[in-house]
Amino acid sequence: MFIDIGNSCIKAIRNIDGQHQRLQATTLASLLTSVPHTPDAIWISDVSPAHHQNAHAALLQKTWQVPVHRVSLAAHGKYLPTCYARDQLGIDRWLAMLACRQQINPPFVVVDYGTAVTLDVVDASGTHQGGYILPGLSLMRAALQQQTGITDTISTRQEPHLAQDTGCAIEQGGQQAIASLIHQMMQTLPANTSLCLSGGDGRSLLPYLQIPATCLDDLVLQGLIRVAQLETPATT
Repeated sequence: MFIDIGNSCIKAIRNIDGQHQRLQATTLASLLTSVPHTPDAIWISDVSPAHHQNAHAALLQKTWQVPVHRVSLAAHGKYLPTCYARDQLGIDRWLAMLACRQQINPPFVVVDYGTAVTLDVVDASGTHQGGYILPGLSLMRAALQQQTGITDTISTRQEPHLAQDTGCAIEQGGQQAIASLIHQMMQTLPANTSLCLSGGDGRSLLPYLQIPATCLDDLVLQGLIRVAQLETPATT
């Protein structure tokens, strides 16, 4: 079983008779109640603070008494080299790049758009060169509401346009800012660099981009599966 503990939700994939079943929950405890059968092993990506990571691993071990593998750069970084400060690179970012490399030939950029937006560059040799981090749209909206007198309603309009209400203005401003950074980054990279979008809000960027992009789902989970395959080749 493969578990991605992110900033705002928990996702998982389990293998049932050779088929992958996708699960999602807001807490690890609620996720566990939705799994009727004990898995053979657990591979986990966890971006929570260290004491929470230890508690999560202990809960999984106590619940199922099976091996719990916490993927880390220290243990598994050899599978995708990075120039980034290794003690600061989120394991979710690294796993997303590893999974993307299975599907897209480098060089490529991975944009993972969730609570935060991360942009990471992998060069033609398959090495992570670095990237950027900025707030996702929900964080931008929350910051404006908390730090200014602005109030808004969430916009339901998705196409880029000059806004005529505050909800649209925040939506369009945030999306255009993210898209502008992507455009600027891509202009500095080799012409054959591919752009990959992932994360819960990845597809929402498509109307704002003027360059081709490929949407890839569940890259962190797919990265966990890839690590398990590399560590235990019989894993499927």
